[in-house]
Amino acid sequence: MIRLITYPRAIFGIAFVPLWTGLMTIPVILTGFMRQPDQLTRSMMLWARGVLWVYGIRIRARGFEKLPAQGGAILAFNHQSLFDIPAVMAKCGGRRIRWGAKIELFRIPMFGAAMRAGSNLPIARHNRAEVLEVYRQASRLFAEGFMFALAPEGTRQPNAEIGAFKKGPFLFSSNFGVPVMPLVIYGAHAVLEKGSLLVNTKRWISSIEVRVLDPVMPHVKPPPAGEDAPHDKVVAFTDEVRQRMLVAYEALRADPSWGS
Repeated sequence: MIRLITYPRAIFGIAFVPLWTGLMTIPVILTGFMRQPDQLTRSMMLWARGVLWVYGIRIRARGFEKLPAQGGAILAFNHQSLFDIPAVMAKCGGRRIRWGAKIELFRIPMFGAAMRAGSNLPIARHNRAEVLEVYRQASRLFAEGFMFALAPEGTRQPNAEIGAFKKGPFLFSSNFGVPVMPLVIYGAHAVLEKGSLLVNTKRWISSIEVRVLDPVMPHVKPPPAGEDAPHDKVVAFTDEVRQRMLVAYEALRADPSWGS
């Protein structure tokens, strides 16, 4: 019965979200061009809240106060849905969170320009040297309080599990001496599964939880410029963060309030 009202909303969303996104690219591009990162962040927050509102999705956010008050960080999040980004941005509290995204998205007219204006990172997943150069250039923004949200799994997962981690985000953290803030996202997969077009058709109101865990520091000091942190230390760092995220994710899965 619920789908009699959620399906029309989901179909309306297919038309609304591209228009809303196109509209919001204008202030993002303008504030990016004028070098006003905080105003740009507010535009991204407004975009995220509009997307969540139209689909009846609420966010339960915990631990955002743990984000560093000064300096940068890598936000490592488990990636299960296109709603991971609006879930985080809606509750970021104005913090300068930017995203790593596959480079193909930066080639979309207007949208790609907005992505670049916002200091988001174009990730060429099959070109390690290019990715490391993007990280090197982005590291200059840590001193201005920018934090980069990266998905160690590399892509959205096909099911509600945490996949294997790639080492790139942890090499980024190790090379430049910034903490990794693990972000565990739960409930996004149920809202929109990979390969689906219709959003939140099973409930009128759905919830996504975003939980920020304690920071994890790299296992080594930053190496000299132009060098990478030792491979074994980066692997151990990667494994430590993934294990912490697995524990937190399983705790959320076991929470009876989610009705899993």
